Formats: sequence, C-alpha cells, structure tokens
Amino acid sequence: MPLGTSPCPCAQSGWPISRTVVAADYAPPLDRLITAMKFGRQLALTRPLGELLAAAWLADPHPASIDCLVPIPLAPQRLARRGFNQALELARAFNRCLHEPLPLLAHGLVRLRETAAQSELDLSSRRTNLVGCFAADARLRGARIGLIDDVMTSGSTLTEAARAIQAAGCTSLVAIVVARAV
Repeated sequence: MPLGTSPCPCAQSGWPISRTVVAADYAPPLDRLITAMKFGRQLALTRPLGELLAAAWLADPHPASIDCLVPIPLAPQRLARRGFNQALELARAFNRCLHEPLPLLAHGLVRLRETAAQSELDLSSRRTNLVGCFAADARLRGARIGLIDDVMTSGSTLTEAARAIQAAGCTSLVAIVVARAV
C-alpha cells in the first residue's frame, strides 16, 4: 500500500530532512523485488520500482519543490563489487516518470570511506557507522534537493547524507525512498 508523503520524523528532532516520500512499506512482495534488484543484479526491476516511487511522488496533493535529484552513493569498493549503484538506477527510473525530468547529480554526494554494510548492523551501530562518511558537491549550495535511496530502515544513511548536503548549503531536502522498514 502506498504511503505517500509525510513530515520526516527526523525533522522533529532538528535533523535536516524536512519531508519524506515513501512508496510503500518494506514488506512482501516489495522487499523481495528490492533484494533481487540490489543483490541479485536484476536491474530490469529498477523500472517498475522507479514507477512506483514516481506514482507516490506525483500523487502528493502538495508536492515539495525540488531543483535536482541526488542519489545516495556507494563507496568505490562496494560499487566495484556490485557493479552498479541501486540508488542511482532508481533515481534514473524515477526521473523518467516525471512530467518534467530534473537534473540528476550522480556525483552530488560522495562517500569518503568504505563502511560496514548498514544491513549487517544493529540499530545502535547503524547510527554511528556512517558519521562523517559523506561529502556534498558545492553545486548543491542554494538548491532544493531530492535525496534518493532504495530503503529507509533506521534513517541513519539518509540523515548522514542530509547533514553533508546541508553543510554544503542546500536550502531544503526531501528524502525520496521506495520502501520504509516498519
């Protein structure tokens, strides 16, 4: 069931994400599709997942204004092992579904170091694993950003990425994710 948009719980704690757009809960069958795309290299699934995400975005009666899309980056070693960045592929698929595609800044955010996979960590470790691991491009100064990722579990990845983007001087930030863990 589509979840749509909502104020981000992070914003209530003073974090830089003002709003989230979530297509659905991370539950069957969506969880299996995301896993197959991400770890099974079934890139053909990015199209329907991007369409699902765009449907949630376009259904919002009061859509957020954004200037560009920025995908969550993978560290270079993980990117080399996987062969693709799922967030970038989802951003491309999402963008193709918009009435007016947005600039996609594939390298607007970079990972400064390799980290443990968030999916392998407990909640406490997830919160500290990514601290200071992102840096944002100066081109984000003054922009309204749509930050794209596949799954939001603890919110730690999006929060750390948002902190880096905020430090670069963006004016607002919306997290756009396919699924949210419940």
